[in-house]
Amino acid sequence: MDILSEFVGVRINCLSDQIDRQEPQMVKVAVPKIHPLFNLERDDPCDIPSLFGMDLVAKSYGSNQSSVGGDGDDDRTPSDGLQNHLPQLLLMTTSIKNGKWVRSPEYRCHLHQGSILFVCRSKRDIKTEDIYKFCNLIEDIVVPFIFKEDISEPGVKKKLLGRLKEEGVRCDEKVYAALFFDTKPLTYIINPFISWLLRVLYFDSYTAPI
Repeated sequence: MDILSEFVGVRINCLSDQIDRQEPQMVKVAVPKIHPLFNLERDDPCDIPSLFGMDLVAKSYGSNQSSVGGDGDDDRTPSDGLQNHLPQLLLMTTSIKNGKWVRSPEYRCHLHQGSILFVCRSKRDIKTEDIYKFCNLIEDIVVPFIFKEDISEPGVKKKLLGRLKEEGVRCDEKVYAALFFDTKPLTYIINPFISWLLRVLYFDSYTAPI
C-alpha cells in the first residue's frame, strides 16, 4: 500500500452534523491524494493561514450529509444548525476594495455553512490544533481590528499584518514563522518513511471517513 496515498485533513462540522454524526466540532479525516482539493480545486488558499506558510484550501460537503451543497448558488440564509463560524474565520481576507474590508469574497459564501473540509494543498497532514490556533488568532486580532480601525488611515493593512506578526512572535509557534523573516514560507520536504513515522507518532489511530 502506498503510504502517501492519503493525507490527514480536518472536517469542521456544523451543529447539525455534530448531532447527526455524534462527532465533535472538528475531526481529522483521511483525504485521498486524488481529491480535487489537491488538484483542480487547489488554487484558492485561505489568505491569513497562507501568510504563515500553511496553504489551507476548503470544500463544502454535499447535501446528502445534512450540509448544504457546494455549488455556491444557494442564497438562502442557513438555519442555525448549518451555520459554521470557524470556517468563516479561516476564510477571512486582509483585502481592501472600494474603501471597505473584503472580509470574505462572495464566491466563498457557500463555505460559511454546513460542514467544511480543510486540507493543506502542499499535501502534508494537518491537525485540529493547527486549525484552532488560526481561528483563535483571527478572532482575537483580525476581527476586532477590521471593526475598530479607520480603513481610510494610510497603511492600515500593513498595520494589521504587523499585529499578526507581533502575536505570532508572542505565541512562538513554528506555524507562524514564515511571516516574521524575509524568507519564503516554510516548506515541508519529508521523505515517505519520515512522513509515515510522523503519522504514527503524532496522530491517534482514529481518522473519520470523509
